[in-house]
Amino acid sequence: MYGIRAWGPSLVPAIITPHILVAGGASVTIDKITLEHGATIRGTALHENGHAVPHSIVRAYWFRQEYAANGVLWQTSDSGQCTVETNGDFVLTGIPSGILVVSVSCDGYVGTRLPLFEVPDEPNAEAHATLTLFDPRALYGVVYDDANRPLANIGVNALGDSEYQTTTNALGEYRIGNLPPYSYTVAFFPQTESAARQFDELEVNIESNNAPHTIRLKRKR
Repeated sequence: MYGIRAWGPSLVPAIITPHILVAGGASVTIDKITLEHGATIRGTALHENGHAVPHSIVRAYWFRQEYAANGVLWQTSDSGQCTVETNGDFVLTGIPSGILVVSVSCDGYVGTRLPLFEVPDEPNAEAHATLTLFDPRALYGVVYDDANRPLANIGVNALGDSEYQTTTNALGEYRIGNLPPYSYTVAFFPQTESAARQFDELEVNIESNNAPHTIRLKRKR
């Protein structure tokens, strides 16, 4: 079973048919394939302080999922990308209509993404996006017990724009880096059975502002 695809410069790639069953030695003739010009996404991608970031990349991608006749799930992803201009502007062409993910990235920075970006379903459609690159932030600090002794092997789970996890080291230290500025709900919890019998889990709200945070887990009564 095969899927037949076609594409061209600034044209929307399309799955012509995902379910062609070809027996051994057989041939299939496709009478006609039509390609249409895709939409355009224009916008700006700037540093949080307002200046352009050279060599940053804007990418748009989408997913298709279909079940074949035999129940097998076929999944494809397609993308278009471009380099941001020196003034921070970007133009993506040949983009399909629908709901896409649009993101910006660059080494040394934390990018952002728009997970539900809508491109109009109309001829020569244009959509506009504003993206931001941030200097990396971090959540870090030390976890102690209520007697001010560092606690090793404590799980740390930070939930914000996404979910991040780590574990304290032998000195009770933890660090989650390369984060965007965000307010995170952070859970600290014992990971061993013996520690879980001694200490309660703690949940706090922490800003990723590159400042250390001291955490104390209370012993169970």
